[in-house]
Formats: sequence, structure tokens, C-alpha cells
Amino acid sequence: MPKSAKRPANTETQAGAPPSSAAIARDTCSGVKMAVMLILTPSCANDRTASYKGSPRVFVTGSNRWHGFEQYPPPAVEYRRWFLRSRGHANTAAGDGELIEIAAGGPPDGFTYDPANPVPYKAGAGDHREIERRDDVLVYTSDPLRDALTVIGPVEAVLYAASSAVDTDFTAKLLDVYPDGRAISLTHVGGVLRARYRKGFERSELLEPEKPEVFRIRLSHAGHTFMPGHRIRLEVSSSCFPLADPNPNTGRNIATETTHQKAQQTVFHDANRASHLLLPVWLADGQEDENDSKRPP
Repeated sequence: MPKSAKRPANTETQAGAPPSSAAIARDTCSGVKMAVMLILTPSCANDRTASYKGSPRVFVTGSNRWHGFEQYPPPAVEYRRWFLRSRGHANTAAGDGELIEIAAGGPPDGFTYDPANPVPYKAGAGDHREIERRDDVLVYTSDPLRDALTVIGPVEAVLYAASSAVDTDFTAKLLDVYPDGRAISLTHVGGVLRARYRKGFERSELLEPEKPEVFRIRLSHAGHTFMPGHRIRLEVSSSCFPLADPNPNTGRNIATETTHQKAQQTVFHDANRASHLLLPVWLADGQEDENDSKRPP
């Protein structure tokens, strides 16, 4: 397995990508299991910029294999951007939202977020096609893959977006679309970002209505191989109830707020506001070593 690899122009560095704590995720649906098992050194446990060491073992779904590494994320991971593109109608899975590696493009997409009718949370690696029929869910899907693509590590969606509200939420979810149409969630709970904390939890800053901002949404970790013929999908919305309490969009204290209002959300993906999905692609996929097997550790 190579120790490092040159990053092309459409990639971002690994620095700052790992989360601030260990990730242990396990999902089961129709015989499909996903697990990321980390053994961390104490010095790395609270360092969000560190690589985690200590003989981690990762079970990768899709290929259904265990892999052993000297550190996590693996050294041979390269962060690649998949850009959002549409003709302005990415609403629902029947819309025109696309995920592409070349460049973002097209007019912005929009939807209405109503706190009284939030998008429901669906746990685990289940089929999310019913959720993708909602008009308040933007869906961006790649073409069928010609070759297998393995992702191991933290996943992030970078959205350039605006809202009519002074505070709101944006959510994102990574899915594997099977040739039969099933849309299987890979990042378990997905990611939820409250706009007032878009620059960190150290301070709260409300939005200027209709002003585009950058929202970096962490989708937790994934260890998965997208098989040939499968498609990569990103869902974008503004609620995930009851995993996250619906944001009332008023900008007041959410714990005591008793009123709510609808928000008009806009997601941009033009040349200057290139919203994208950031995937940790494992470059050593297909190169077996003594730490790889179909047997658990």
C-alpha cells in the first residue's frame, strides 16, 4: 500500500478533515453491515487535526472486506470533490440534480423549509427513496460508475447557500444508489449544520437574509465501496426529525421559542460558488496485503 499520493487539482488536503473524537458506526439493513472500528492513542483522541494511530481495523461494505491500517484515515486516502450541477430543478430524485467530477454549473436550486413539516429521519442503511419524493429534498446523483470506488474516512458536504431566514439548518446525506434503484444511506445520521454556528460553536452569528454563505457539513465517517454500475448520491435539505429538532427559523432561543416560520432556501453551484461533496477516496483499493481479509479481527 503506498504511503502517499499526489493530489490532483480537484482534491483537498487531509489536514483538518478528521473529527474531534473516535467514530464507531454500525448499520444493518437487509444483510448489509457497516462498521468503522478505531483504536486510538490518547494523544490523538482530542486533536481534530491529527491522524489516529494504533492498528485500526475497518470493515468496508460493498466489497465486504476488513482492512488493517497503521493509522486512520489511511495514508493512501485522497480527498476528491464531486460537484453539484442541475438546471435549477434538483428537487426529488426525479429532478435534474447531478454529481460530477469536472466542475459545478447551472442555476441555483431552491426549496421551502417548513418547520411544521420536517423531513423525517430514517435510521441505518435503509432505502430512502420515499424521502426523496419530497419537494424539500434536493437530490444530486452521479452517472453509473464504470469502476469500483472505495471511500474510507470522514465525509463532508460544502454548500454555498442562502436563506430567507436569519437562522436555519442545512442537512446532507451520502447514499449508494443500486442498479435496481434502491437508495441506501451510508453515513447513518448524515450531517446537520445550524446556520448560526456555521463558523464554529465558539460564537453564534445570525445570517443576513438572502446572502450566500459557505456551510461545511460533516456527514460522519464512511467505509464503503461503490460497486460498478452503482451511483453516488447526495441529499440536501434543512431538517431531519426527530434526530434534530426543527429549526424555527426565527433566530431566537430555540429552547424557548414557541413560534416558527417557513424559510426559502437556495443552493448555489456555479463557477464562483462551487458546492461539492468531499469524498475520502482510498487509492490502494485492489492492492491486497496481509492485513486485508473477509474475516473479522
